[in-house]
Amino acid sequence: MALVCLCIVTMAAATPYRFSRISVEDGLSSNSVTSICQDRAGNMWFATNNGLCRYDGYEIRSYKHDSGNPGSLQSNIVNRVRADREGRIWACTANGLSLYDDDSDTFRRFSFEDVHSVEDLLQISDDAFLLTTRNFSLSFSLSSGNVRPVFAGEQPFRFYSSVEYDGGFIFSSLSHTLERMVPEADSLRVAGVPVLLERSASNLVMLDSTKCMVGLQIDGLVTVDMESGAVTVRRRGITISALSKDAEGNIWVGAPDHLEIIDSQTRTLTTLPQKGVRCLYCDRAGGMWVGTEYGGVYYWNGRQSQFTGLGEDIVTALAPGAGGEIWIGTRYDGLARYNTADGRLERIGGPENIRSLWVPSSGSPVYVGCNVAGLHLYYPESGRSFRLSRPSDVNAILPARGGKVWIGALVGVFLFDPASRTTKTVTLTPGRRIRVQAMAYDYDGRLWIGSKESLGFYEIDDDNNLRKASGDLFEDVVRVQCFHEGSDSLMWIGCADGLFRFDGKKMEVRQMVEAEPLRKLSISGIEEDSEGNLWVSTDNGLCKLNPHTYESRFYYPNDGLPCTQFNAGASFGDPSGRLWFGGIGGAVCFLPAAVQNNPYTQAPVITGLYLHNEEVCPGDDTGILSKVVSRTGRIKLRHFQNSIRLTFSCPDYQSGGKNTFAYRLDGFDPDWVETSGREAIYSNLKKGKYLFGLRVANSDGVWCPEATSLAIRVLPPWYRTLFAEICYILAALLVLFYFVREILRRNNMRNAEALEKMRVRYEEKMRHARVTTFLADKSRHPSPSEEEFLCRTLDIIESRMNHPQFSVENVASILGMTRANLHLRLKAITGQSPIEIITRMRMEKAMEMLLEGGTSILEIAESTGFKSPSYFSACFKKATGLSPKEYAGRFRHSD
Repeated sequence: MALVCLCIVTMAAATPYRFSRISVEDGLSSNSVTSICQDRAGNMWFATNNGLCRYDGYEIRSYKHDSGNPGSLQSNIVNRVRADREGRIWACTANGLSLYDDDSDTFRRFSFEDVHSVEDLLQISDDAFLLTTRNFSLSFSLSSGNVRPVFAGEQPFRFYSSVEYDGGFIFSSLSHTLERMVPEADSLRVAGVPVLLERSASNLVMLDSTKCMVGLQIDGLVTVDMESGAVTVRRRGITISALSKDAEGNIWVGAPDHLEIIDSQTRTLTTLPQKGVRCLYCDRAGGMWVGTEYGGVYYWNGRQSQFTGLGEDIVTALAPGAGGEIWIGTRYDGLARYNTADGRLERIGGPENIRSLWVPSSGSPVYVGCNVAGLHLYYPESGRSFRLSRPSDVNAILPARGGKVWIGALVGVFLFDPASRTTKTVTLTPGRRIRVQAMAYDYDGRLWIGSKESLGFYEIDDDNNLRKASGDLFEDVVRVQCFHEGSDSLMWIGCADGLFRFDGKKMEVRQMVEAEPLRKLSISGIEEDSEGNLWVSTDNGLCKLNPHTYESRFYYPNDGLPCTQFNAGASFGDPSGRLWFGGIGGAVCFLPAAVQNNPYTQAPVITGLYLHNEEVCPGDDTGILSKVVSRTGRIKLRHFQNSIRLTFSCPDYQSGGKNTFAYRLDGFDPDWVETSGREAIYSNLKKGKYLFGLRVANSDGVWCPEATSLAIRVLPPWYRTLFAEICYILAALLVLFYFVREILRRNNMRNAEALEKMRVRYEEKMRHARVTTFLADKSRHPSPSEEEFLCRTLDIIESRMNHPQFSVENVASILGMTRANLHLRLKAITGQSPIEIITRMRMEKAMEMLLEGGTSILEIAESTGFKSPSYFSACFKKATGLSPKEYAGRFRHSD
């Protein structure tokens, strides 16, 4: 049967320019993008007709006008977004200017009398800006807010676009001229002669130090020599909507119907299908951003040119042709042929779901294995084909000896004879059907057959008879999808559940657990480059693997690949060293040596602080932030705010969201925590000071030398503050003081009680001794009451005996008794009368005073109650037998 030739289409199919896209599905507020710029933190800003958007490489935040919020955008219609010399973001809107405050995440609005729509803004000094409206331009002072008209000579000045040049600017003006002007006293001064153009210029870009490329509003691309004023027409028949220069010096030209990249000589390097281009922007890393009228934003960087994409079909099989062409099998669009000489892709068509391709050295026929549709033989010279009805579901095709062909199918292995167009069933295991997925030869000429159930290799004789040489060692390896024998003669096997390798010495197949990133991936293809690295296509990216160190690096669409999911059997390496892989987004080819690692790094940014899953904003009820967390160096948390979540990001667009972050909370985390996520969660932080550090690596594992940090202080509750702790200490000391004082008081009391008891016992003893001296009968023991009465009587006598008028009646009166009773009682106790006791006590006192000396007889007589010294002497001599002088002389002398 003939292979149906649906059509043959020629087109420039291979391109190194593969873009990633951002649209409303990704959070963009509108697919109509009018302007793009980058702020000082590296974020991208997109002006749309439905608000302003900020993109940090991961998420888009949309800003819109809110009539009830004075900090919102001035208008949702944003004509232009610009970054000034300090990196601040200005939005030129249909209702004035808005200046973004990145500390508070709000806008400062500026409105002007008789001016509504601001079309563009240009900074001409530290404080002065040039605004352009629909009719005229104004000079605007940021500090005062004043505006005034700008003139070019005597005429009002209005510019469409501008470019910096020689310390000043080149403006395209309303009068179809290029005006060179230089800032002067917060205004502009015309410098040089204006250059007249055919039409007003919509876009300007400097080619070198003197030449400027100009895109005319209608029909034309010209270059202008600003020194001589010469105008050279470079292109007619093209409407220019945007111009920009990339990092390589090439000019990107946006038109309503396409995007074109040219060199400085206006030679076209490539034409891209992006339509409705409205703006172009080259970021600091060399990436190009394309804003379109209805398609959103497209992004491309130079590293994406490392891979050349081929078509956008689902490519399921690839094979090199005899003449250098590449044969491509697709899922839905049949067969195609790519001419490597002129870069044209011919879509031939035919059956769907092609699973395998093989082209003999003669170049014809092309063997096409399909799912369900079986084997087709396509003859390029005639465009006709032949279909082999048996077998169906052909997954692998290999040449056999004698001009025959091996066919691997879901119903087993077959040997096809092209001369007779007949097939022969090859029995591998009697009584068992093998569903073949892949076949390959090794360097020893053995045939490896991988199926859904098993893996084995066979020796082949001259008649293509197979003998299983591997034994039954690989029964646990299932769904083999590809083979590759490396330059070191090691056989690598790709399976649905990872990468395996055959060890010929041990005769065993082992999963390569060392290649950890490949363990859980489905391996679709394995190819080797000139340096011995393995390139492994998977269902989630393309991996470069060092087979000795197992160091790996994955590549994704942000690196220029057409897709992340590749198909089994769709890979090969051509003689030039290029590797080819097919996947759901088309085919890709590249020179491995030209694939370079990403050297660009960008500092990470802390984007959010969350408390109990609620975002903390400047000035809210939490009181934590006075400005956004990305602009905050330190925060304080109260004791009940000690469970937080920090989110972070990195405006590294070349890594395409494949950054690796490392964070550490010094004082909490013992080491750095590496993650591909973008948040860190901490719960129940104790009071104290912490330092949150954040690092980031790009998609190639290159760590940015600049880290980001946030100092965090968790305050204690009031009862655990320093003041409270001091109070606790003082209270404890006070309690201790009272405790010690109480102990001392009790000890003193006990001591006082002991002393009191000793004193009482002593007094009792002394009283007893005193009483005893007054007893006539020393053997008598008076009762306690008698002792107490006698001591009281003696005390009364002792305290009053110095009074001459003192008498027994006085003592009796004080004791509350009569003289007679006193006499009787004293006589009963002591055996002496009261007068005898009084006299005795007076004499004893007189003797003490005489023995002490220094006292006259008169003084002694007065102290003992005698009226005269003579009477005293007489009484003393009567009592002692000696006069006072004799007594004193004798006893003092004896002492």
